[in-house]
Amino acid sequence: MEPVGSPWTFCNAGYLQFFNHCLSHKDVLFLFLSLTVIFIALVFFLFSRFVYRKKNINHDYHTSEFSYATYKPKKITDLKSIIVHELGHAFIIMNFPDVYEKAFLQVYDRDIETIQQGYVFYKFNENVDQTNKKILYIKMLVLLGGMQAEKHYYEGDCSLYGATTDLMIWTEIAKIYLQHQDDNIFYINPNNQYENNHNTTLLHNLKNEQIDIISGFFNANDKLFESLIVNVMESKTLSFEKMKDISKNIISTKGMLYLFNFTKEVEDTEDKEHEKIS
Repeated sequence: MEPVGSPWTFCNAGYLQFFNHCLSHKDVLFLFLSLTVIFIALVFFLFSRFVYRKKNINHDYHTSEFSYATYKPKKITDLKSIIVHELGHAFIIMNFPDVYEKAFLQVYDRDIETIQQGYVFYKFNENVDQTNKKILYIKMLVLLGGMQAEKHYYEGDCSLYGATTDLMIWTEIAKIYLQHQDDNIFYINPNNQYENNHNTTLLHNLKNEQIDIISGFFNANDKLFESLIVNVMESKTLSFEKMKDISKNIISTKGMLYLFNFTKEVEDTEDKEHEKIS
């Protein structure tokens, strides 16, 4: 038995007082520790997201004048349909490599909290007149390429994730294109139902014409397109250099040939100007 007032008694009393003090503040300690853990986890999460985005997004193409993107899918398992859609745009571009200065395809294999799960960015060469009717036609084909690629690959099925925006932009370009056609009148500001119906018919006929051209193009290049899907499923990207290499194996079909000959004329003109300068 310890004597009253011994140092050991006072020592035990001090520890007991400290322990009781801690117990009285256990809720505060628990809250503090919990917030600390949450804060560390949040910092780690945000850092990992930042690193992922920096790794996958090619910022050189974020200032390009034109871009086509697929809307955020309902499930991440829709990766393949995103690739088919974006490759549809890129595949049309590959048929006309001489009119572009650069192009790039990127898809994401996980949700990056944006409406864009994939995109194709491109920029025309400086010598290309973007108001030229054939260039306008090529722009429209590129826009329809994503939707038609899905219909081709999935035998008629097509999601509306990317097609909705593509069709809206297509309509605006189509109106400009039809206003400069000599064989038809397109009413810029229709005043009645007849003029509205007339414009709608012209837009409908133009779209069907281009869909037929694109369908024939995908049918003729079916094997090549399927091999590209497999490659992009692995790489998630497609550079302009690779696009130009692939374009050498593309079969240019009816409708595409007419436009392709124009791109060759553009290329020849550029070469002649270069020779004059030198």
